[in-house]
Amino acid sequence: MSLASLITALFLDRSEPTTMLVLRHNTLPAEDLFIVERTMLKFANGSYSKISPDFEVLNKSRAELYGSVLGMFIRLKMDMAIGATASQLLDFIIDVDHGYLENPYHSFFHAVDVTAVIFYMLNDLEAAQHLSTLDMAALLIAALCHDIGHPGYNNVYQVNRKTDLAKRYKNTSVLESHSCTLTMDLLTHHQLLRRLKKASQDAGKVVTEQQFRSSIIKMILATDMIFHYELQEQLGTIIEYMSPSDDELSATDDDVDDVDDVLANDLQDIDKHMAATSLSDSKQESQTTDQPSTSTASVNIKVVALELDDKQRQTLCNILLHAADISNTVRPWHLCQQWSDLVIEEFFRQGDAEKLYSLPLSPGMDRNETTQYSVSLKFSDYVVKPYFEAFAEFLPAAGTFVDTLSANRAQWERIRDRPLSATPPPNPEENQLPQAILPKRPILNPTGRRVSVAAGIVVIPDHANIFRPASARGHRRGLHGARSSSQQTLPTRSMTDDETLRNGEAVIRRKSDEPGFTLKQSMQAEVERKQQEQSLLLTPQSTSRSRRSSSLDPETTK
Repeated sequence: MSLASLITALFLDRSEPTTMLVLRHNTLPAEDLFIVERTMLKFANGSYSKISPDFEVLNKSRAELYGSVLGMFIRLKMDMAIGATASQLLDFIIDVDHGYLENPYHSFFHAVDVTAVIFYMLNDLEAAQHLSTLDMAALLIAALCHDIGHPGYNNVYQVNRKTDLAKRYKNTSVLESHSCTLTMDLLTHHQLLRRLKKASQDAGKVVTEQQFRSSIIKMILATDMIFHYELQEQLGTIIEYMSPSDDELSATDDDVDDVDDVLANDLQDIDKHMAATSLSDSKQESQTTDQPSTSTASVNIKVVALELDDKQRQTLCNILLHAADISNTVRPWHLCQQWSDLVIEEFFRQGDAEKLYSLPLSPGMDRNETTQYSVSLKFSDYVVKPYFEAFAEFLPAAGTFVDTLSANRAQWERIRDRPLSATPPPNPEENQLPQAILPKRPILNPTGRRVSVAAGIVVIPDHANIFRPASARGHRRGLHGARSSSQQTLPTRSMTDDETLRNGEAVIRRKSDEPGFTLKQSMQAEVERKQQEQSLLLTPQSTSRSRRSSSLDPETTK
């Protein structure tokens, strides 16, 4: 037995709740700390059952959630990547939990669920092969923090009510910007990145704290649904970039013909050649284990995809986080329905508040007009299906998501076909649902192609073939939704000083100049990019791009 295995066995077999984790900013009962550590160690040594799409968070205690997240962080070597200890990471995780509010849907449970989906994508779907360890560390932090401080009332509500948040962020990606500020605040408070530069230097490539923070901010801002179609387009561009060209495919066909000729001439020589090739490939593979690999190999046929540069990997992280954020419709039915119940509860609560304050009623939020199955069917058809079909092109193992989406659709159709009295909309007054939640996603207006989601409203372009996935072959350009609903001019009424969180205004838990400065810089660049895009859309121009583009960053692909 190895030393690591022995240490792990000692920790897992002990009967008394002692721990090697030491908290500086928080306190936990000894029993809870023991559960955290035990769960973390199971992840770290691989003895924990595989994280899969049916990983459930709503049935877990807080200590189990902390241990699960910490275990995911350690398993993907986030501690070594940023130079932080397990205790420091746990302190950070607990404070992230404290930053989430107790909403029906946008809660810490949702944050952990999205983080678990990211872990599954990186580990089981092998998305990790396209990213660096630091990319994954930033992605995990962004996943855990992407909805921190969410008040349970979306961007449209914030703008209509003229809340302090809407004013502070000038009606632009209001809640996403707020989450960025709180995240930067926590990173500063915990000094979580103070050893990042040295850790990255030791790993072979220096990454500054500012660069790391900027990456997290970009990921969180990209969870605003206004970027859905842009991300879908960029996903298609990545697929195209990493696919073999026609010339490469033609050369591969020639190689196959050559192999057939040799097989016909001398089968015995081919057997020897295959054996030699296998040994050579095995040796080469053992020498390049640490390098990202996206190749598939067989006899004389090798398709080696190009590695992604820094900006392309940033775009991929944005794509992965958005996929995880809208993934509840592609999860096993019991989870899909459970999360749908929770998001419907939160949306109907907002609809009630909009009626109370005479605000424009958001699509899909009127409990007297909306059915849960119609919301779920339209969201999956118009938004989720095209995105995940493209996602499965990039990561073939993700095809299971598309299959599950189809099965869930059949379940919603069965509910739709039941007598109306059998499927009343959930009543929040009954308090039958757990106080937990998951990703920030959606609901649709039954009367049109308007999708109401937690971050605003997505307007599906009339010219878009929404059932056609982004593809490496003939991918359609210029597929953009309307600008954020939180940027539109909406009729509102003023907010009095004594109105509080129950009216949709979030509590500002922490403030610091440094995180605000970081976010302000990033947001200013984003605003300038959007203005430039709008001017480009008004100017006829060619949208063709080179397949071997040097960058997939939004600033260079518009």
